[in-house]
Amino acid sequence: MVIGSTMFQHKNIHKSTWTAPDRLFESQMDHMVIDARHMSDLLDVRSYRGGNVDSDHYLVIAGMRARISNVKKLRGGRIRKFCTSNLQDENMTNMYVKRLEECLKQSPCTGGETIQEEWDLCKRTTQQVAEVLGRQVSRKRNEWFDKDCERATKEKNEAYLIMQQQHGTRNKVLRYQEKKREEKKIHKKRK
Repeated sequence: MVIGSTMFQHKNIHKSTWTAPDRLFESQMDHMVIDARHMSDLLDVRSYRGGNVDSDHYLVIAGMRARISNVKKLRGGRIRKFCTSNLQDENMTNMYVKRLEECLKQSPCTGGETIQEEWDLCKRTTQQVAEVLGRQVSRKRNEWFDKDCERATKEKNEAYLIMQQQHGTRNKVLRYQEKKREEKKIHKKRK
């Protein structure tokens, strides 16, 4: 194993990963460890003081170049799954069964084909019939995160940056903690 965070030259301000509660003493105690055979994949490791992780530790980020095999990609991007929950509706189920029977009558399986050909035929038929069900609609994320939540988060992050820049006088630390509590309260209410 190799300690990746000590391999790169950075300014002292980008090396420290922890700040003492008095906001005067900083230390490098969080490290990025990587297997020696993947050491060349690591491009850079440094701490980011501006990243607000609500802790006395700073965010440590590593830049990596991953060499992975190319997976088979489908044309047209990601294909959404069929909406199988529509099968709970009796009318939809009957329509699906009728359509499946019709497709199977049109292309009967003959005994002379290989198993792979029969499987491919069955798969194609099932996929064609499943179009009756429709595709799943992607669920919108973070429906609860509205303008008030965004405002509270922005105010908290601004208070954090002010606290960081001016070595956190007690007033600034208290203001940041107040904004953090306010943000949490608003987020809990919205969730």
